[in-house]
Amino acid sequence: MNSAIQPQLFISPKTRSLGMKLIKEFNIPQYSDLTAYLEVNSCYDGQQATLIWLEHRLEENSRLEFAEVRKMFLQCFPESCYSFT
Repeated sequence: MNSAIQPQLFISPKTRSLGMKLIKEFNIPQYSDLTAYLEVNSCYDGQQATLIWLEHRLEENSRLEFAEVRKMFLQCFPESCYSFT
């Protein structure tokens, strides 16, 4: 995929709302490389990868709330990647 072309994301309003909370809480920059940790396609930037990862979790369980999502998100990374909880 041409890196100059941004893929368009089709995500639910709940994904966008919870995802933006994650992005703000963890200060995830757009161009961070989280795809390997979140197991999503490497064509996405860090914020897009976060939203796609969350969309997949919500497809599995639409009743997830932010506290659960936050915990699941942190479990994707080795503890050495962060110093916050």
